[in-house]
Amino acid sequence: MKIVVKNSVVFVFSSIVFLGGCSDSDNRPVAVSEPAKIGVWTAAAYGIALDIHEEEYTYYQYTTESCQRLPMLDPPFNVFNEPYNDLIADVSLINDNQILLNSFFGRKVPEMRFDKQPTLPDSCQSALVANIGNAGFEPDALRDFDIFWQTFNDHYSFFDLKMVDWAAIRNEFRPQVTPSMSDEDLFEIL
Repeated sequence: MKIVVKNSVVFVFSSIVFLGGCSDSDNRPVAVSEPAKIGVWTAAAYGIALDIHEEEYTYYQYTTESCQRLPMLDPPFNVFNEPYNDLIADVSLINDNQILLNSFFGRKVPEMRFDKQPTLPDSCQSALVANIGNAGFEPDALRDFDIFWQTFNDHYSFFDLKMVDWAAIRNEFRPQVTPSMSDEDLFEIL
């Protein structure tokens, strides 16, 4: 439960796209044979950014208010832990190399669309939040609640259709959260 609560954004996104992970410890990075894949890509509908370099990549989960590197967790939480060479081989470019499609090895149909960007989203440059286990991480249930709420606020499209006043829900439940509350208590509120 600790991983789910402290990485609530990862859990939320993982639940939405239902992706599995893969790993191959013998798969060593090689230089990208397609330089057009190098760069920053965003899947705005999901709040996911992908930053590809010559021998490594990083996924980020972002909102308008915060950003977290998606951690390379063990199964079943490792939805973004692909060997570098496999990622590069699996993604494809369309529309004059301005759109990158990622099917996560056929697990995401249709593919997730990433648009080419000049830089990471603003929140990834100014409001990067450390994950559990990373340098600079500090437990903060209030921050985690805010990230969880903002993720749905920015990316869930059915509040109006389902007649949900998401701001009112925040106003009702946020006062119940304290920065030092237990993971179990926060999970119950979420």
